[in-house]
Amino acid sequence: MPRANGKTMLAAALTIAELWVGPPSAEALVVASDQRQANITLRYARRMIELNPVLAERCHIFADRLYVPETDSLLLPLPAEPGALHGHDPALLVVDELHVVTGDVWTAATSAAGKRPESLTLAISTPATTPDCVMWSLVEHGRAGDDPAFYFEEYGAPEGCTTDDREAWRIANPALACEDPFLAEDGIEAVRRTLREPVFRQLRLGQWVTGAESWMPWGVWADRASPMVIEWCSPSTGAPAVTARRSSETPPAENPRPPVIGLRQLHSGSDSDVLLPFRLGKTPLRQGSGKGYEPAPRVPSSEIVELIECQSVDLLMRC
Repeated sequence: MPRANGKTMLAAALTIAELWVGPPSAEALVVASDQRQANITLRYARRMIELNPVLAERCHIFADRLYVPETDSLLLPLPAEPGALHGHDPALLVVDELHVVTGDVWTAATSAAGKRPESLTLAISTPATTPDCVMWSLVEHGRAGDDPAFYFEEYGAPEGCTTDDREAWRIANPALACEDPFLAEDGIEAVRRTLREPVFRQLRLGQWVTGAESWMPWGVWADRASPMVIEWCSPSTGAPAVTARRSSETPPAENPRPPVIGLRQLHSGSDSDVLLPFRLGKTPLRQGSGKGYEPAPRVPSSEIVELIECQSVDLLMRC
């Protein structure tokens, strides 16, 4: 779910409920990226209790925890450190900002499940900047829909929508579409104008995007995706070496070039720094006396790296 939709506030309300209506001696743990983030949930819960005189009389409020004597229940915020998460017996475990939680932390936090007849783990987050994370594996598991013990709810704008599509905003942000909205469209519009597009899509539209932390403007790489082949001869061996780059240019008709080019490493060990130029396709780089490919002379990898760096600079200038 995108930011500013009340995820942490909802988690705080659930932890308060667990203190009174949960099992005896319940532990409600809040795990976040660091202690400061975990304390945000505690602060919300503390303020909710302070505003209710009945609850305030029955709860002991400390700087770092909440304790209810009549049920012997505890609300405790913890940082996302594996060592701090062992030894607990939570009836409710809240994992805030799951996208920054590591695999070790998730394992430590959820390995205590099953100690009680009924226990719940609630993970809330905006999408991560990469699918290489615990959150993405859980999203895939939830989308499969074949685990009755795993409830998954996802809010995000439709794929392909423009960033100024206000209907897409309402789809992604329940705080805009509820009966009593508490999220302002003009606020979203203000950040849309100042955030880079991939960051806006991730944080305010709830979309999984790659390149949210990239320096390259959104869509530039895809716009220049037609291939062009660069041919080059090794100055040390005279052997034809080739590499490829993405470009919007088209090879001239009088000098056609194949659409796919690659480089293959020859051997390991002492020969690990040399590369064999080859071409993917039906036409071999050099036709031998028999069928198939005949290896071309080996080319020092340092020369190939130098070529690639030169072409990279050329690509950056085009962007």
